[in-house]
This record gives sequence, structure tokens and C-alpha cells, in this order.
Amino acid sequence: MVRGSGGPRGREAVFGIIADDLTGACDVASSFANEGFIATVDLRGDYTAGPDAEVMVHDANLRIVHGEAATLATAEAITKMAASGIRFCMLKVDSTLRGPIPEMMHAALASTPDRTAVAANALPVQGRLVRSGRLLVNGHEADVDLASRFGSHARLMALPDLIERGPAPGSVAVLDEQDEGSLARLARWWVGLAQKPLMVGSAGIARSLAEELALRSRFDRDRGATARDAVWNYAARESGADGSEHDSWLLLVVGSPTLESARQVKALEAALGPEAVLMGTEVVLLCVSNSDVRDDGSASASIAAGAMAELNARARRPAAVVLVGGDTARLVLDGLAATGIQVVGEAVPGVPRGFVLGGTLAGVAVATKAGAFGDETVLVRTMEELARGTSDLEEVGPWT
Repeated sequence: MVRGSGGPRGREAVFGIIADDLTGACDVASSFANEGFIATVDLRGDYTAGPDAEVMVHDANLRIVHGEAATLATAEAITKMAASGIRFCMLKVDSTLRGPIPEMMHAALASTPDRTAVAANALPVQGRLVRSGRLLVNGHEADVDLASRFGSHARLMALPDLIERGPAPGSVAVLDEQDEGSLARLARWWVGLAQKPLMVGSAGIARSLAEELALRSRFDRDRGATARDAVWNYAARESGADGSEHDSWLLLVVGSPTLESARQVKALEAALGPEAVLMGTEVVLLCVSNSDVRDDGSASASIAAGAMAELNARARRPAAVVLVGGDTARLVLDGLAATGIQVVGEAVPGVPRGFVLGGTLAGVAVATKAGAFGDETVLVRTMEELARGTSDLEEVGPWT
């Protein structure tokens, strides 16, 4: 646990999370923000952004890191979190089990007292479930060995057996059935334990944990709006942002070359028309070409460079920035020297929103979206929501 130092409420951080990529980190943070917790995504690993966070999510940026480098980076993130007084509770991994999960697990398990963990990667809101020990994506079985992706000590386990006996010392219990109901039951069991095994999973279990922690919280969540206003004022002062430099334009950077993103961009372009205006607000759209081949990093780097050039060419800062794709989002925010994101909820379901902490866009509203997430209208709805709130953002920050 970590106590805030000098912030508006000085409450304890209830959760420390290490995530494999930025969009996933924001998804997890928004799960807690939606329940009234103050949730911060940390980018640097020094945990100075959002010191009054009740939930601190560190983006370790490991999705394309492999082997010993991923293990060492995870171990370093855990060590720094402990040195900052934050209790490491959860390792966030991709729901379809991409990335260096076994390597991350090796470091994470070494940090737990009895080297035990519980893994639940399902993300029901995106059609990702586990049935009879098999990962299903929108009803189709994924070509992945579920248990082996969590390391050599992983074993499939039924939830009733887990609740009755707990994971064996030195093991990772991987739930063989995962849906909304089982995630909720798992969260109730886990939160009620005095000695908790490490939780490993996606935003699906994070949402269930947030709901359960909120139910058991001694804090008055009905005063969430007042608390968020206080945090905005505090973070804005810390970042040196007063909102006076905002202009009424929005920047959308789509660095994910997926076919889903291409359909979403096409729908947005139709809504914008030749004037590139939505609800009276200028929208600057930068996007990569779609492809059925996963980006090797070059597309993300190119589009992030284009975003930086656009921002540098403008006399005034945007009212909001929307970043699609984890690698792209991280590259843009690193280019802006941002230290983190104060996540406050969602622009639309599944699209976390908050504001930038530190750097040249401190205080500017930001939303992130995973490349493959959402129907074809999700970018239209996101940009409409941000355009609708432009005047409010300029007055009080992105809480409205």
C-alpha cells in the first residue's frame, strides 16, 4: 500500500498492477476509475505521477520484448514498485495471451511469498472466454495452449476446487472455465483472502476485482465527482497546466493496421466529411494503412512521428488526443515526455479516457483504444463524445 503525499485526499493505494502494454494498462485503470477509485497509469516506473492514486498501473511496455529481457524488465518494475511502498497485486496480460507471459510470470512469482498465482485471462466484453480449458475468441477456439502460456508451474483448475483448497505452493492455478459469472466469484474469493496469491489476467478480472473492492470499500463513493474535481486541480497544478492553452481541435492517431481499425476509420471519415469537422470541432486524423500482417513496429513509429510533427506545427494544444494501438500510444506519449495518465473512466464503453500527466501536453484530455476493439462506429462515438465536451474540458479539465 502507498499513501499519497500532499494530494487532495491522501488515501491509501489499494492496488499495484504491472501491465504489458499501454492500452491494456488504461483498460485496467478505467475498470477501477469506473467504480470511483483514483487510478493512475505510470509510464516511467518511478511512480511519482498521481501520488494520491488508489490504483497504480505501471505500463512496463513489454508486448514485443522477449526472453530474459522481459523477465529482467518485469523484475525491475516489481522492485521499484515495492521500493515506492506499493503492494504489487496483479500482473496484467493480454486476453488472447500474446506477449512474453511465461517470462513475466517467472519474475512475478519470485516476488510472492509462496510463489503462487491465479490466472484468469478471459475478457467477456470482447467475446474472449475459456471453456473446458480452451480459449475461445468470439466462439472460435484459439490456437493456443492455455496452461503453458502461464509458465511451467501452471495447472488447469476448476473454480470450486480453487476456492476450497487454493493454489498449491509454487503453482499457478489457471481457471478452466472463465466467463462473467466465474470472474465475479473469483474476485469475491480473492478479495476476501488475508494472504492473497498473485492475480494474473486481463481487464476482465480487473473489472470484477474493482466492483468487489468498491462494494467492500469504507470510502463514500457517492462523493466521487467531488473527489475527481479535487484530483484534477491537484494534478493540473503539479503538471503546470491550467487549461488556458487548449484550442478547439482534436487529434486522432490510429497506429494499428488491423482491418477493424480500417473499418472504424472509414466510418469516421464519412462522418467528418470533406471539412474534417465533427459537431463544429476540427478533427485531425492520422492513420496507417490497414494490413492483415501484425506491425513490426515500423508503422507505429512512423505514425507517432507524424503526430509529433502535427503537434509541433500547431500554435495551440489540442483539446484532446485519441491514440489507437498500444505501441503507437506509448511512442506518442514518450515523445511528449509524459509521466503518466490520470484515468477517469471511459469516453465510450471500452475506450478509457483521462488526462496527460507531465510533459508538453500536461492536462490535455487523452483517450486510448486497442486496435482490434470495437464495432465500426466506435471512433465516431468517441470523437463525438470528446467534441461535445471540448468547452467543458477547457474550463475544468476532462472530468465532465
